[in-house]
Formats: sequence, structure tokens, C-alpha cells
Amino acid sequence: MGIFLRRLYFFYGVLVFTMCMVTFTTLILLTVYFIKNERKAGKIAYFFLRCWGLSFSSLCLVFYKIEGRDKIDPRETYIFACNHSSFLDGIAICLAIPNDFRPLGKIELLKIPVFGLMYKHVVILIDGEKDW
Repeated sequence: MGIFLRRLYFFYGVLVFTMCMVTFTTLILLTVYFIKNERKAGKIAYFFLRCWGLSFSSLCLVFYKIEGRDKIDPRETYIFACNHSSFLDGIAICLAIPNDFRPLGKIELLKIPVFGLMYKHVVILIDGEKDW
């Protein structure tokens, strides 16, 4: 019975992930396409990214304990140093950081269809061979 429930939860998680990705990726792409002000488009895109993280986490019953958000002044500039080891870490980062932020991202990921269009508007691109 345990293996059946794990497989069922896995397929449910994949279904929820896919639905959230299609819905919120479409909203983010529409945002970056129609709003020409890059800063404003980025703020709206990150709003949808947080909605995606919250929706996915809630529907899959994955809850995060976030501590220290009250110590972050939204008027200040910060550098957050994170290194994620699973796909859930990216969601946790989006939910934990209250400010609008721009992560660093590999330039190679621009080659991924559809994702690459959104990606170039929401990250600071790094070419590992040239920038380091």
C-alpha cells in the first residue's frame, strides 16, 4: 500500500507542477511581452512566480517554516547567498525573500524553449566561461 500511495503522490505532484508551470509561465511571458518597463515587468513576473510557488506548495502539501523575514527591510538592498540542491529550494527562496530579487542564472538555459523567453527577463545572466 505504501508504494502505491507514494506513486500516486508522485503523479499528483507532477500533474500539479505541470499545471502550475503552464499557467504561471504563460502569465509571466505575457507580462514580459506586454510591459516594456523592465523593472515593472520584473516585479509583476516575480509576483506570479511567488503565486506559482505558493500554489504548488499548497496543493502538494509542502509547507515551509520561514524565519527572519521581519529582519528584512523592503527599502534596503541585500545580497542573498543561496545554493539549492533540489527543485523545492527554488520555490522556498521565492517564498522566503519578500523583496523583488534577481538570481544569477546560467546563460545556457536560454536555449530551453519557452522557458528561455521568460528566463532572460527574470535573472541576471552569467556566462560561466567568460564571466569567471
